[in-house]
Amino acid sequence: MASLGILEPAPAFSNEALTVPVMVHWLSCPSLRGRRCGCGSPGSDLPSGPLTILEKRRHSVKVQHADFAPVWIEIELLKPVHERATPSRGVQRQTPPADHALLEQWMLDNGIPKYGRRRRHPQPSELVWIRADIRESPDDAIPWRLLFACCLEGVQTAALIHPERPARQALRASWEEVTYLNVEKGLPSALMPVFPLPDGTESPGWPGHASDHN
Repeated sequence: MASLGILEPAPAFSNEALTVPVMVHWLSCPSLRGRRCGCGSPGSDLPSGPLTILEKRRHSVKVQHADFAPVWIEIELLKPVHERATPSRGVQRQTPPADHALLEQWMLDNGIPKYGRRRRHPQPSELVWIRADIRESPDDAIPWRLLFACCLEGVQTAALIHPERPARQALRASWEEVTYLNVEKGLPSALMPVFPLPDGTESPGWPGHASDHN
């Protein structure tokens, strides 16, 4: 028996006019309760498979995937989908990178780390704190991963990505998972390495990244 769904991953939006792209979050994601994303979202495309239709408009439809929060997609993408013959090809739940999983567990037990003076130069691929965030609002600070530093429109800039993004998907991070930070005074002045933690715990690394194999 067929139901309506999508045969290929579809761009997801937060509004019926399809003008505001949105990340697709697992139903268990803390972001759906007003907190920071913790689900390792597969990105901004809704995975293929059967869907429940929640609302219809002329050019768009609000849908519910069995595993993900409701989003809006183009109505023309809806097709008959055989649930048994066409299983969902959604991205599998990712195992969190080892360094981020260790930091999350440490913070559950101890809260936001409190460091002494730390001026080590952050290295590409490692987790960092934005110093201004730690200084001005430590309880709301979130870690980032330093991807690289470059000169962007004449300004020294650090490219930071969501810390849960697997190494093999680093360059496919969506716009909501990337931030660019002015570091004209140097990386150490703007970014603080997460590791070692205050108790001396060293980083287990970012599995899959080239530096893990050197």
